[in-house]
Amino acid sequence: MPLSTNPSTDRAALIALYEATNGAGWKNSANWLTGAPLEDWYGVETEVDGRVWRLRLRDNDLEGRIPPEIGHLARLTGLNLGTNALTGPIPPEIGGLAALRSLSLSSNRLEGRIPPQIGRLARLTELHLSDNALTGPIPPEIGRLSALRGLGMWSNDLTGSIPAELGDLAELDRLWLSYNDLTGRIPPRIGRLRQLRSLALSYNDLDGSIPSEFGDLAALTELWLDHNELTGPIPPGIARLPELRELYLGHNALTGPIPPEIGGLSRLRNLELWSNDLGGPIPAELGDLTLLTELRLERNALRGPIPASLGNLTYLEFLSLAQNDLSGPVPAELTGLAWLRELAVNGNPQLSGLLPVGLRDLPRLTTLNAGGTALCAPADPDFEAWLRTLRAARVPRCENDVAPVYLTQSVQSFEFPVPLVAGRPALLRVFLTAPEGETVGLPPVRARFYLEDAEIHTMDIPGSALTVPSSVEEGRLDASANAAIPAEVVQPGLELVVEVDPEDTLGPDPGTAKRIPATGRQAIDVRAVPALHLTYLPIVRPEVTSDDFLSRVAELTEDDSLFSGVRQWLPVGDFTLALHEVVYTSARTHEDLMTEIEAIRVLEGGTGYYMGGIPQYLVEEVGLAGRGFIGGRTSFARVRTVTVAHELGHNMDLRHAPCGGAGGPDPAFPTRDGTIGVWGFNSADSSLVDPEASDLMSYCGPKWISDYSFSKAFDHRVREEGGAAAARTGVARTLLLWGRADANGVPFLEPAFVVDAPPALPRSGGPYTLTGAAADGETLFSLNFDMQEMADGDGESGFVFALPVSPAWADRLATVVLVGPGGTATLSAASRPPAAILRDPRTGQVRGIVRDLTNLDGGAGRLGVLAGAAADPVSLASSLPIPDAADLEVLVSRGLPSARQWRR
Repeated sequence: MPLSTNPSTDRAALIALYEATNGAGWKNSANWLTGAPLEDWYGVETEVDGRVWRLRLRDNDLEGRIPPEIGHLARLTGLNLGTNALTGPIPPEIGGLAALRSLSLSSNRLEGRIPPQIGRLARLTELHLSDNALTGPIPPEIGRLSALRGLGMWSNDLTGSIPAELGDLAELDRLWLSYNDLTGRIPPRIGRLRQLRSLALSYNDLDGSIPSEFGDLAALTELWLDHNELTGPIPPGIARLPELRELYLGHNALTGPIPPEIGGLSRLRNLELWSNDLGGPIPAELGDLTLLTELRLERNALRGPIPASLGNLTYLEFLSLAQNDLSGPVPAELTGLAWLRELAVNGNPQLSGLLPVGLRDLPRLTTLNAGGTALCAPADPDFEAWLRTLRAARVPRCENDVAPVYLTQSVQSFEFPVPLVAGRPALLRVFLTAPEGETVGLPPVRARFYLEDAEIHTMDIPGSALTVPSSVEEGRLDASANAAIPAEVVQPGLELVVEVDPEDTLGPDPGTAKRIPATGRQAIDVRAVPALHLTYLPIVRPEVTSDDFLSRVAELTEDDSLFSGVRQWLPVGDFTLALHEVVYTSARTHEDLMTEIEAIRVLEGGTGYYMGGIPQYLVEEVGLAGRGFIGGRTSFARVRTVTVAHELGHNMDLRHAPCGGAGGPDPAFPTRDGTIGVWGFNSADSSLVDPEASDLMSYCGPKWISDYSFSKAFDHRVREEGGAAAARTGVARTLLLWGRADANGVPFLEPAFVVDAPPALPRSGGPYTLTGAAADGETLFSLNFDMQEMADGDGESGFVFALPVSPAWADRLATVVLVGPGGTATLSAASRPPAAILRDPRTGQVRGIVRDLTNLDGGAGRLGVLAGAAADPVSLASSLPIPDAADLEVLVSRGLPSARQWRR
């Protein structure tokens, strides 16, 4: 219990908090440590007698440990220290705050166990400890908090089982325990929480069955149980939840049928049952969920037809039935889903028949995946033209008129032909067959290539004594007539005619087809792709010896073996490499490193791809060997051929293939085990690659590229990069705005800088809004956008913009606020630890980004030097442990740009 109950004790407790959490570095510490009444201290609210009633210092740059003196604030009813940089354990003395009703310590770096003394806070209604590094079990004593309404402990490292005592919290309406390491069964007593509206247990290691008692949670609107190890059937009682809007049961091991009773959940908007072992038919009753926007049933063992009733889901935007055992046609009723954006039925071998022609009339449909089925496209020119507008649509034509000949560069498929990269050599393969039972030697073959009706190349392939097979055998090079086709022949508009035994040396009937095609010419799909320009940035720590790494990359060119996978596996023709000067980093996480490289690309006006090369010690420190923005232009990778190509694959819009535990696998990937599924060709040694090879984007090996991944990357490059490299825009005075969001959408802003850089603005539209405002509340700018997703993670994302500035902002810009699905982040004049950008004034290249100057302490005694130099870029340059730092331009920011930056 508190030692004293007078205002002087409260003042002493607040002083202890200030001193323990670096009060001098807070964003706002107005009137703290002064003689002013406590009610005038920033974030402090008092009662009429001067006793502290509430303490709210959220997002105020507190760092350090919470002092035990916090337990002396005897009248405290509300304590909010969330979104700071607090470390160490939660002091057990907090358990003595008997009047406390709300406690929020979320989004810090707290560690250690949750003190069981919190169970003494009998009046507590809100307890939020999420987004920390807390360990150990959830104390069962929390089950004594009979007034508790909100309990949030998600995104920690909590272990053990969920205490059954939580089922005694009769007033609880929110229970959020996702993103931990909890094990064991879900306590059935949770079903007693009749006030519960939101239950989130996702991303743990929970096992056993879903308690049938959950059917008694009549107020529940959101149920998240995905990414666990739950088994058994889906309890039909879930259909008794009339308010349910979100049901996430994906990525478990659930069995049995989908209960048809789920169709009675009339308010349901999202239903995710993917990646389980569910069987039986898709209930027709799901068509009664008329408010549904997302239905994901992929990667189960569902069988039978696709119910026509799904055509009643008029608000549906995403429908995935992939990787099941469904059969029959795609119902024509689906052509009425006017809001549909993505349709995936791939990986169902028994689905068959013509796709409904009406699909082409769906105005929002951008993705159609039908690979691994017997579905086909009708012979309708308008339908075929529409298919070409979709992203990597995998739909074969219904007519079986495929010529037994193709050209391959890395991988090829008769069913889903892979386009050729213009100006890149190819291998011609002609597959001759003879009637069953006849022995026919392989005849000579002549291949004639045409461009704009002119014959541009002729290749004679001699015959051999080898026997012509009775059916096409792609897995043997000696079962086809083959020829290397020079790069200059492979051009858009290419056509081919193959003549078999053109001199009639075997007589008028050689036992095989005489001409391919029988009439006319065979069109070859050759497309031009933009030149790939890659800027390679060697990234090191200034205080660590990196000689071996720097020696390896010092003379890199595009012809280095490090990039052999890029040239072979990805849709790349012309390829140039620019070797950047060494970049020095203080990044401690892979998310920080990703946004740093993107910031460098934006600052330098890079129009191509930027890749950071990192030494092994950085791999170990940041925790990943590589990472890339999906569909972006930035990545980093260790010095390995496969990693470099893999991360560039992410930049070309490729997600992971499902093998080896790769996170976020592409639900449309055509094979369940991540294999390439078709024959590849290795031009380095003129050998075939087995279909059982693993796709480049998987975590398995040996690796090659699948027809699916190559074609998808090809489409992305042509669509996003156009026919030529984008022109560099002129340099202007801009405001560098950058940040990221974690897997839960919680946003974070880095310090902003005034820089001279080409403007770089986002595409409009998305769930995030970035607003700059004056002190009087006037909006100076507002951007609505979506962030780029980072691969190889849990869905983190990031952004970097260079916003053209108005001169008036220098005196008026007071705050920058980022609002997203997971919350809000705010920048003010001194709201972050000091950060610096180091730039070579002669070349314009960025030589280093120091996110927190305290991370470059250079050893004992160095911290004070850097912190003191932060206000003076000139002295800072000479203080940094970076070679030639004194010759670099240094920009410093603690949040919003200083007057010095605006005047620069």
